[in-house]
Amino acid sequence: DMEINRAVAYLESGLSVLIRCEKLLVEHLAHEIAGRSGRSARMLRLGGGSAAAGLAPGTASGMASGMASGLGDATPLGGGRRAELLAALQAAVTDAKPGDVVVVPHLDLLAGGTDATLTSEARELTDVLYERSACVLLAFTDPSLVIPEVLANRFAVRLSIEILPREVTTRSGERVPVGRALVTRAEAELFDGFDATDLYKYVAGMNAVRFRNALRFAYHQHRPAIGAARRPTFADLRHELRVFKARTSSSFEVPNVPFSAIGGYGDVKAELERALTIVGGAVDLPEHLRHDLVPRGFIFHGPPGTGKTLFAKAVAARLAATILVVSGPEVTDMYVGESERKVRELFAEARRNAPAVVVFDEFDSIAARRSGRDDGGSRAGNAIVAQLLTELDGFRPEVPVLIIGTTNRIDLIDDALLRPSRFRPIRIDLPQEDARREIARVHADHFGIPVSPALVDGIARVTEGLNGDEIRSVFRDGRADELVGADRRRADARRLGELIGALKAARGQREREKNPRLGRSGDGQRRVTLVGPIRLAGVA
Repeated sequence: DMEINRAVAYLESGLSVLIRCEKLLVEHLAHEIAGRSGRSARMLRLGGGSAAAGLAPGTASGMASGMASGLGDATPLGGGRRAELLAALQAAVTDAKPGDVVVVPHLDLLAGGTDATLTSEARELTDVLYERSACVLLAFTDPSLVIPEVLANRFAVRLSIEILPREVTTRSGERVPVGRALVTRAEAELFDGFDATDLYKYVAGMNAVRFRNALRFAYHQHRPAIGAARRPTFADLRHELRVFKARTSSSFEVPNVPFSAIGGYGDVKAELERALTIVGGAVDLPEHLRHDLVPRGFIFHGPPGTGKTLFAKAVAARLAATILVVSGPEVTDMYVGESERKVRELFAEARRNAPAVVVFDEFDSIAARRSGRDDGGSRAGNAIVAQLLTELDGFRPEVPVLIIGTTNRIDLIDDALLRPSRFRPIRIDLPQEDARREIARVHADHFGIPVSPALVDGIARVTEGLNGDEIRSVFRDGRADELVGADRRRADARRLGELIGALKAARGQREREKNPRLGRSGDGQRRVTLVGPIRLAGVA
């Protein structure tokens, strides 16, 4: 209501307004804002130029007719259709009287691109809108789509309506949680322990329409059944909301990796738990401290195979969040501006699916230290880092979106991203003996291989220098030998020792290939080191 009233005040003052919001909201916001402004709304549509109607708040008929025959679909406009819409817009702008407002529901579909690549359609649209700069306009654009800056500058005011507020004002002036205002009594009573205030942190990034769709789905899934032995709980509702967000997204998924599934690394877990407690309780923090206390993200760095991505999934599961794992090179694009657009879209989708965790694997490939060189590759890399900084500086604590970068080369990361107010570096190193013991125990349980405490101690002792993924492969291959192939072997201490020996031999061979000097003696003769089975057979 506050954002709507602000837009109305600008329109009443004769100022054009550009609103950035999701497509699902346009139909509802357009008629409400135009109606409250007291101006005669001229809705853009085909077949008649525009529909002039004095809309009262809550009267959607004029809007519905304009949307149905105008810009209601989000599909790319064909050449003929775009030309007709441009003609309709020109007629509406030309015929608009001083007390009118011309409503353009989907300005972004009429013209795309950037100032550097201004399309012919954008040039025509710019010409139309600037032809009568005194005409009052109300236009809408989606956060994931970009309009040229020259078009955006036509509007005196730009507003953003992207997320649900924590509280809304009722007609009586009372402030109530959005979890009460947008939830029916039947839905609240169905879920045992329903908390209207706590619900906000699980839905803050959704718009009102998407939120209502999710609530209807959750109620349908758990609707009262005759003779039901168990009443659904608030935790069930939170889970359904998380699944719904993941299913309505093309990229995000629901992780199921608890911290207990990661062996060892107690110090890393403790540091993450402390930070996640702050993130999960952000809405309860003092408002003036919220932005300073809530971390924006982490950079997990260390040798390969130490579980950096696994830790990221555990973080998402701990936050009851959806997760998106994107490889750094997937973001880069050969065309100017495309990489920045991909980054913007990733963050926009993450906010819609909040609470969400976005993991940039191989983070150094897109966040490398900026260069002063003037070649194309350096300029493109600098632009991606700049876009990342822009998104991080626009961080909103009430919308839990955590960014995690994983890298083997933190020395390559741009210094601006390593500032304490942006990313917090956490080193995930090769596991120590205690951690290797826990890792062995976790994977032995997972693959169903019986191991005694003495055997676990032996494995932890002889796997020094191996990472968690290599230790996992010992139990994976041992279990595969039991289940697959003609010559099946039991995964006993002897077989596990053979697998560890093979791993160490392969690692030694790789190191010699990287540095040939390691394989030669002092007189220059080639030195061969054989690694046989690691002796675990004597352990029960």
